[in-house]
Amino acid sequence: MQQSMSRKGDCWDNACVEPFFKSLKTELIGRQIFATREQARSDTFESIEVFYNRQRLHSYLDYCTPAGFIERSGLKCLYMSGYTADVIAHRGVLEEGVSFIAKPFSLATLAEKVREVLDGWRVRR
Repeated sequence: MQQSMSRKGDCWDNACVEPFFKSLKTELIGRQIFATREQARSDTFESIEVFYNRQRLHSYLDYCTPAGFIERSGLKCLYMSGYTADVIAHRGVLEEGVSFIAKPFSLATLAEKVREVLDGWRVRR
């Protein structure tokens, strides 16, 4: 697995996601041999969307899950994913009424969704 967000040799381009990739490699990929690409995609989806976002405790969130931290703090949240809402809901990860935006999106769409969340509206899928 190779990840990059910018040009070769720019050591700061993906510094913000390095801890995530380390966790993904350590907790999933480092101990797994995938028989097919589909198995790799499915297991990676489960690892990120179910375990990492819903079950894994994060030290920078006072040892809460991201979902638990948001619920406990009362923060308004816009859930974003490269997967469509239908795919995520089908796997039981996206609860009904959760504010959601699927990538890719335009700046105008993002601004509209953020405004809806800040105004307290539930974003419809």
